[in-house]
Amino acid sequence: MAKKRAAREGTIYRRKDGRWTAQLTVGKKADGTPDRATYYGKTQREVQDKLSEARAEMQKGAFVRPSDITVGEWLVEWLNDYKKSKLQPSTWASYEIQVRCHIVPEIGQIKLQELRPDHIQRVYNKKLKEGLSPRSVRYIHQVLHGALKQAMKNNYVYRNVSEATDLPPLEPIPIHPLSQDEIQRLMDAISGSPVSLPFSISVTGGIRRGELLGQTWSALDLDNGIWRVEQQLVRIRNEDPEATTKTRLVLKDPKTKTSVREVTLPDEIVEKLRQHKEEQEQQKRLLGPAYHDHDLVFCAGNGNPIDPRNFVKRFERALKMAALPHHRFHDLRHSFATFLLERGVNPKVVADLLGHKKVSTTLDMYSHVSRDVKREATSGLHAMLWKDRACPDAVAQ
Repeated sequence: MAKKRAAREGTIYRRKDGRWTAQLTVGKKADGTPDRATYYGKTQREVQDKLSEARAEMQKGAFVRPSDITVGEWLVEWLNDYKKSKLQPSTWASYEIQVRCHIVPEIGQIKLQELRPDHIQRVYNKKLKEGLSPRSVRYIHQVLHGALKQAMKNNYVYRNVSEATDLPPLEPIPIHPLSQDEIQRLMDAISGSPVSLPFSISVTGGIRRGELLGQTWSALDLDNGIWRVEQQLVRIRNEDPEATTKTRLVLKDPKTKTSVREVTLPDEIVEKLRQHKEEQEQQKRLLGPAYHDHDLVFCAGNGNPIDPRNFVKRFERALKMAALPHHRFHDLRHSFATFLLERGVNPKVVADLLGHKKVSTTLDMYSHVSRDVKREATSGLHAMLWKDRACPDAVAQ
């Protein structure tokens, strides 16, 4: 009876066409059958050498299955087979752009198993010279690193060569919150307009643009003044080949699990929301079947979602009406966080209200506020301890 071959044993034989073949058992497939790697050569010595090298790599934990797949081919496979079902459509589209525009044109033709750290480093250096920000280059790295990590799991490569690259230092994102005076001027300028209420909610609740435009009445608890963030309106690439537009608007889950949160609304906002709901009901009755009811709190006159780009244009017009400098709509959210931190609200509470996963994210983003709060706190402590006394000498005489 023939002895059963174990893993890491090999077989060498000659094919009918004269070529030599070596097979190495590297494990078992999901169905329990042997999983073998195959090597070809013109001579028996050639495949014997390949087999010996493969055995040595297995012993060192550096074995990879022979493959001619290129970096570009693997990235496409990784995007479609491993990421498409896990990522939000907008995030997947962003990954696809990094692959198509920045990675594949530079290193897509290189065989995956021949990719070296210096190949990747040159890509990062080139992108920086072309004007991409350090944050953008780090995003490219995030995508490529993830793809190579999966390639390791698939036994295509034995190490993630992107880990041997140097990334540019990450610069903090500059934020430009509106001052209390600017907020007041903005609200005075848009008083009575349709955008007054959503703008007010953003600045008093830290609600993002997509969260505002994707909010439904069923997610609101007006009796208790609770705004539940459960979905957002996003624009994604239209993959329908018969579509007449390149993108489309969809309602999707928030960006992260921590983005699902509850925000307490001021009584004044709750009352305005009740009035807004009654006005919307009147519009429904007026239009009848022509009204497309998506249960949206803020929508177009016919009930359809508001295009986020048009919403931003309304914000920009409001800034001009108030004679204010340029701001992003997202700066209303920054204003909300800044106001709370300046008033001594616990950073953990602020992080929860913003939907940040880590308090450190909040503190890093609003470090300028943290410094001011710390300075004020230590000054207050000093005044309390040394009230009506001269400050003691730092060094005893």
